[in-house]
Amino acid sequence: MEVLGRGGCGVVYKGKMIKEDKLVAVKELRMEPEENGQVSDLKFREFQHEVFMMSGLRCKYLVELYCVQTNPLRMVLEFVPGKDLGDVLHSQQGKKLSWHLKSKLALDISYAMAYLQTQVVPPIIHRDLRSPNVFVLSLDENHQGAHCKVADFGLAQRVYTLHSESLFNWQYLAPEVIDEYAGYDERADLFSYGIVLWEIVTQQFPYDEFGTKKVMQLRPEEVEDPNFLAHLKEDGWLIDKEKMEAYIIDLNRHTMTQLIIDEELRPTIPTGIPDYLADIIRDCWNKNPAERPKFPEICKTIRTSLEHSSIYLPPEPWLDSELGLKTIEAKGRFFVSDNTKRARQRTILHNFLDRYPSPVTTLSLVRDNIWVCCLDGKINIYDYKSGKMLEEIAAFKSGVYVTCMTVSEPHAWIGTTDSMISLWSITKRKIKRQLKGHAKKLSCLLPYPMNSPSPVVNAVPTTPDEKLKKKKASLDVMWSGDSEGKIILWKGEAKWKRQFLKGEIFGMCIIPSGMAVLSTGLLSIFDAESKLVKEINLFSQDYAGLTLANKQLWLASKNGLYVVDCFDNWNILKLPTEFNSTFHSIVTVSADKENEIQVWAGGEDAIYVYSVQKKSIIERLDEHEDIVTSFVAIDAENQVWSGSNDRAIVRWHY
Repeated sequence: MEVLGRGGCGVVYKGKMIKEDKLVAVKELRMEPEENGQVSDLKFREFQHEVFMMSGLRCKYLVELYCVQTNPLRMVLEFVPGKDLGDVLHSQQGKKLSWHLKSKLALDISYAMAYLQTQVVPPIIHRDLRSPNVFVLSLDENHQGAHCKVADFGLAQRVYTLHSESLFNWQYLAPEVIDEYAGYDERADLFSYGIVLWEIVTQQFPYDEFGTKKVMQLRPEEVEDPNFLAHLKEDGWLIDKEKMEAYIIDLNRHTMTQLIIDEELRPTIPTGIPDYLADIIRDCWNKNPAERPKFPEICKTIRTSLEHSSIYLPPEPWLDSELGLKTIEAKGRFFVSDNTKRARQRTILHNFLDRYPSPVTTLSLVRDNIWVCCLDGKINIYDYKSGKMLEEIAAFKSGVYVTCMTVSEPHAWIGTTDSMISLWSITKRKIKRQLKGHAKKLSCLLPYPMNSPSPVVNAVPTTPDEKLKKKKASLDVMWSGDSEGKIILWKGEAKWKRQFLKGEIFGMCIIPSGMAVLSTGLLSIFDAESKLVKEINLFSQDYAGLTLANKQLWLASKNGLYVVDCFDNWNILKLPTEFNSTFHSIVTVSADKENEIQVWAGGEDAIYVYSVQKKSIIERLDEHEDIVTSFVAIDAENQVWSGSNDRAIVRWHY
């Protein structure tokens, strides 16, 4: 087959579907010789992800996926006969495209992006929108179909900050994407669109004017100052030209990206271009994502201008009737609704915040921060409003990591694998002291508020001893449980009571009548005085946690989800599921404006969102690639944070 192109992951051939008599592009996953004919796990995941992203997308402004071949691994894609937009813009040898043609190219790209961000719930973030990923079908101004199509979904919705990957295409990236400490959503694509539109308008390379001539093509001889090496040699430096060229490129790139973030450096918008295009570019480059226009607005602006020029444009019903959009499934999600208004309200956006060297074990809300605990013993502290990381703490020695965490002011209580409970000063972010009492790994910590002090405590204290007794009695009682079934109740920093259950403690939850404790095959109910009043035998032995939602206890188990009614004879219901039935974490979320309560359950590589009222799944979120280990819900901010064994944390906005 004729080779159309080569990339980091494979080769693209020109082929033909014989029955349909249709030319196609065949993208074959490359197998390196050292891989012994086998596809590496990473490459397979990337291939799988791109297929997953493109499945179900039907838009004439996007390159379509027809089918997949398994041996060898191939994607059969729509064949686009023209060149990519970058080649068209920069290989015209001085030939300038007309304003009408430039506007039509810009309009088609905005159509594609509007489709991804308004026709799909949740929206798809392309993340790699740039001229080489746009394919041109026609340069005829009078062509009635699409002039270009957006392609390459290899990075779509994989919302990585660039803390862990190279900035090869920094010229097209929004400041919040370049900034390794910032989170971002689909509005980052608007900035990239502004760069592509500037490129269409000027037919120049982005930031070329600042001395970064064609850095995107990695041509060192065009980046460096021709006299730079000569000056260094004159000063007595011994220079390796190849290494120095690479260094100059890297230094140039770092300098430019910092200017983009800190000084709002942007390419110069030339004079003499249509005002509406200049305004779109300028608005898309706004540092504040909230101030950038939406893609449907951009589509309508360009359409209006072209129609005023008596240019015929075919109707786009899905865009023109935006208020009645029909939602579709995307990326394996199972939430599809005929009620579009409700569907749009429930759209879940997300920021991929970071990827760590080791798996995430525990997340906890500590005042205005999220403390992220990892398997390597480190604690990373984030501001939950901005998503920025504030501090990294090497909290515990090698081999010791956090298994559970909670807050009882002014301390964060942290349980670890070495059976210790560490009391951390929240303000100083240091260990104040450690409590001994458990012999095995800590599995859960939960403060129980003491709202009913004893009659003795209500008496007016007259002596220092009585004042101390009153202070201790008014403290929350901290419950701690470990992997051998031992429960300790702490008042202040002193052990108060002990309880012993059979098997490992998996979780604790405050309920209206007291405290519920989940252990191996057993749900134990304690009253407000910490007395064991009821034990309920469960179907499963191996659990991961529990949460209270609308007077019901939801239990996450290795073989499914169970619901226990706390007010109706403690009946147990196992929820039917057609998905992976193994769950590892669970949290209650007070969802949207309609006061619907949700339960989010973390599975092997996905999050399942359940309606508490209907006891059915309404959405599946596939951003994680391994076991979802922990959640934090911040209802006041409409946020849920999730951590995973894939070493990632994601901030979800609902």
